[in-house]
Amino acid sequence: MTIDPSSGRTLSDRQWGSYFVSFIYELHQGLLLEKVGEVVVGILALFFLLSITTGLYLWWPAAGKFRRTLSYQSGGSPVRQQYDLHKLSGLGSALVLSLLAATGFYLEFPDAVISVVRWVSPVQDTSPQAEPRSDLREGAASILPEQAVAIARDTFPAARVIWLGLPHDQQDTFGVGLRQPGEVRQAGGHSEVWIDQYSGAVLRVQDGQRFTGGELFLAWLFPLHNGEAFGLTGRWLVCVTGLMPLILYVTALRMWWMKRTARLRQRAR
Repeated sequence: MTIDPSSGRTLSDRQWGSYFVSFIYELHQGLLLEKVGEVVVGILALFFLLSITTGLYLWWPAAGKFRRTLSYQSGGSPVRQQYDLHKLSGLGSALVLSLLAATGFYLEFPDAVISVVRWVSPVQDTSPQAEPRSDLREGAASILPEQAVAIARDTFPAARVIWLGLPHDQQDTFGVGLRQPGEVRQAGGHSEVWIDQYSGAVLRVQDGQRFTGGELFLAWLFPLHNGEAFGLTGRWLVCVTGLMPLILYVTALRMWWMKRTARLRQRAR
């Protein structure tokens, strides 16, 4: 639900799964197959990294031929033209594609990546199981959502409130997500305050400006994956780069088909 902060008027009310963008997100995340699909997508990300690595290995030029490998021969044979298009598309997008594949693997298997990061740097446990619980009091009334937001603002006076999580049961807490100046996540922020729904006590704080090295590394991964780490330019770069695999696989398939056709013609003579 989106609400005008000045008037309190409801601007939009959308349930996840009821609009097109949520369908595209779930298709991208798990092929509409829930957990099974997420595992498949995560494994495909690893295979994609392997494909990029082997492609760079096959391209790597011999000594003295580096400039030639960066050229496009418009007057060459059809196979050569497809090869040059394939080669240059792969070179131009290899770094960003590798980044997208690596960060995509993290998004599908975050626990595995976090466990590795913890070997070199502390990382706070923010899983649902580790979230604090409200102190249930007989007959006590819950504080209002706006009171929870005010408490969070007092905790981080310079931050902008991004989202509010309401309690789902009698011991759940209010969760308030904020973005402090300098945090890499533009849409969601990395600071969060957990508040007892009855007393209004601050039970836990996540300060995005005091992250450990490991937490800061993890904080960058999603913004790098969707491009928001570099604003609109980054989003456009990710969008355009996302089309590159289509070009790479189509040109590779066409090269294979052209060579196969040529071999069959030679055998038929």
